[in-house]
Amino acid sequence: MAAARGKVVVVGAGIGGLTTVLALRRAGFDADVYDRAADLRAIQVGYGIHLWSNAMRALRGLGVAEAVGAQSEPFDRMHFETVGGRTVMDWPLDEAPQVIGDPIVGINRSALHAVLADAVGTESIRFGKTLESYAQDGGSATVGFADGTEAHGDVVVAADGVRSAARRLMLDDGPPTYSGLSERHATISLPEGRVPPRTFHEYWGGRDRFGFYPIKGGTCWYLLGLDPQGTADSEGHKAVVLRKLDGWPEAARRIVEETPDADVVRLEVFVRGETKRWTDGRVALLGDAAHAMEPSGGQGSAQAIEDAVVLARCLAEGGGDPAAALRRYEAERLPRIRTIRRVSTATGRLGRVPRPLVPVRNLVVPLIGRRAWKTHKGLLAFEA
Repeated sequence: MAAARGKVVVVGAGIGGLTTVLALRRAGFDADVYDRAADLRAIQVGYGIHLWSNAMRALRGLGVAEAVGAQSEPFDRMHFETVGGRTVMDWPLDEAPQVIGDPIVGINRSALHAVLADAVGTESIRFGKTLESYAQDGGSATVGFADGTEAHGDVVVAADGVRSAARRLMLDDGPPTYSGLSERHATISLPEGRVPPRTFHEYWGGRDRFGFYPIKGGTCWYLLGLDPQGTADSEGHKAVVLRKLDGWPEAARRIVEETPDADVVRLEVFVRGETKRWTDGRVALLGDAAHAMEPSGGQGSAQAIEDAVVLARCLAEGGGDPAAALRRYEAERLPRIRTIRRVSTATGRLGRVPRPLVPVRNLVVPLIGRRAWKTHKGLLAFEA
């Protein structure tokens, strides 16, 4: 396969799937992507995400970092403080470009997806394709879709999200698990000076965290906290946020108060448990299908992007044995994902602790803040 490169079928046209197509094409493979959505608009949902330097480094290697940068805003600082105004961590993010070579940015997810879709070419995305089965023999792999059609390739990469059909077929390990977390968020344009420039800012309470950061043309804010699954928000998402922020800093409440009610969205956060296997012969899982984690580390999209780069490299260096190449991808990615997952989980737990432990947390975390930034900086050193 290495000499002739070959054909790869990618299932899922989200950030991970599109990045995979770009990485595979740059490595010399033919790759198209299939998605169950009816059209591109159904995939390009708009909410803010931030991309750490490791993601931007990978995107630079794929030739799209400049286009992503044009649609994003860089961060120079990440500031965490308690609702009482005590700084718990303050990270100088402007060190990242000096050490790693790429910035940390905020971007609307739909804008990032649009950049990737333009680079892939919308003519290469097949819509209305819901995966139902896959099969393989000694020389190829086949995907069967619900509409009765099939796609054939040397390899199948399933980037079909946290509720991955490919994972169900491969591992049969049940549905994703509700993390106990829900996120209510929105984007808003604010007058200059209302929020600190080039800063990712987060307030820590007990069960909830409120944060905001710049994206192109506005500010993204979110409330991340513990909620029972299926919470109805009968009084409206914005009203729930304001109720939860009662007694919090006025700067946080004003951002929410000025946001139109209809713009506030609620998402429940589902995760996947650790697994020792992401591959089955010529078929591989990627992104949330393999390792959906809670968002506290801000690495969900970044790790899908890293997956894509590593998978394409392993296939290119595979020596004609795609199954062995995919096992190498799995072996290389599993330890890093395990570390990133644990950092994300630990960060989340620090940001939400039982009320009696809040004073202890607020005393201890400032003592380790600089060390935590040094550790986090190390995690950003991804070799694209």
